Amino acid sequence: PFEFSQGICVGSSDQFCVNNNGSVGGTLTFTGVTSMNGLLTLNAGQLQSYTNSTSTTATAYTLVVGDVLNYDTVLMTPNTGDLTLTLFASSSATTLVPTAGDRQDTCFVNSTTTAGIDITFATGAGIALLAGTSTTPVKDLTISAGEMGCFTFVRDISRTTTFDIIAAFTEFSSAE
Repeated sequence: PFEFSQGICVGSSDQFCVNNNGSVGGTLTFTGVTSMNGLLTLNAGQLQSYTNSTSTTATAYTLVVGDVLNYDTVLMTPNTGDLTLTLFASSSATTLVPTAGDRQDTCFVNSTTTAGIDITFATGAGIALLAGTSTTPVKDLTISAGEMGCFTFVRDISRTTTFDIIAAFTEFSSAE
């Protein structure tokens, strides 16, 4: 390893610099998989901007893992009428949450501008689909036009007779 008593800059001094006290300045961009061991502290908030924006004329569709893999948000526009989205099978989701305890969050926005066109979610094989119970009555698994629902996908321990991915759904409805 090299040691620099006054710090080091890569590119011009406003691109990326590590000062002699270990602080980093400038813009640092990672491409590909980045792994960090230890606590990540974000002092200026977090922008999640990896979005899958799509539309469909289908009224029923089975999601594939690629539809949600690493996406923070899926903007879904049903163009024909109500849409039922069935989650993928857990056996096909080895890259989504590969190890027991791994977790990914993905939100779906019903981006249609037509009132009355809903998106309803259904479970896939090996997926335990849970709905939030924070509102009374308990919401179903449907998001209306202009509304949003978020999934937290968690790989559970492997079981031979039941589910090994938990898909916890929280719905957000208009407060007006």
